[in-house]
Amino acid sequence: MLCYLFILSLFTQDQSVAYSKKLGATFQERLSTCRLVVKEANEQAVDPILAVSIAFQESKFTKNAIAFDGKGFGAMQATPRLWCEKKKIENCDLIKAGVKALRTYLELHDWDEYKAIKAYAGKGKKAHEYSLRILRIKTKTQNLLKDLNHENLIIIEN
Repeated sequence: MLCYLFILSLFTQDQSVAYSKKLGATFQERLSTCRLVVKEANEQAVDPILAVSIAFQESKFTKNAIAFDGKGFGAMQATPRLWCEKKKIENCDLIKAGVKALRTYLELHDWDEYKAIKAYAGKGKKAHEYSLRILRIKTKTQNLLKDLNHENLIIIEN
């Protein structure tokens, strides 16, 4: 249900629809990427809502996204020279690398999400604003999921 909420919010915002078309990823491709982020977050014992919030902000779940500066790649905008096994993008699982980066920063900052997200983003005022934005996305998502759970909805996934 988590990935459906994010993808539906993406495709219901006019500006995001244009952005989605520009990037060329379909609903199913984004849903698949989101699910991979959730799976990897669970495997690395990272809060999946936090990891998905970052992937949503970074790429709107575009698996082959490239950062404007050419340094970050994939759904979570991982930096291969820092987080990929051979320090190169070739044969690197970018979702695994992104979640590994997040987990590393969480561990370095005693699981303080604000500090870890800020480190994930870089330095300075933009990193501070980015961290607050991610935490707002995470909180909104948690509240929405809580509200949906109280509605006794039945969600069937294929």
